[in-house]
Amino acid sequence: ELLCDYVPHAAWVLCHRSNQYLNLKRTNWDTLKRSPLRMLIGTDSLATNSDLSVAQELIVLSREEKFSERELLKAATWNAYEYLEVSESNIPYFIFPNAEPKIESLSNTSGAISLERI
Repeated sequence: ELLCDYVPHAAWVLCHRSNQYLNLKRTNWDTLKRSPLRMLIGTDSLATNSDLSVAQELIVLSREEKFSERELLKAATWNAYEYLEVSESNIPYFIFPNAEPKIESLSNTSGAISLERI
């Protein structure tokens, strides 16, 4: 909460597979979920991971069942776009059938996106 006061554009990036590689057992899941900071999904580096795949991060995180698929997909897409100040006109909505430029469209499409299908 203090960080939000001093750095309004702050976010926290979850690099879960790197933490696993380093044998770091996260115990603050509930604190992170309640955080006012924006959640993003990332990878640290090839020094602590076998690849830099955000999709693989999402798959591993979804198996942990700490966050819903919707929360994870939002953290890896729209939250990241907003944080990086990517213009909405540059977001590839066409990759989601019948999608509109809003996160709710991910769960309302026919053939909804599932991390199991990535």
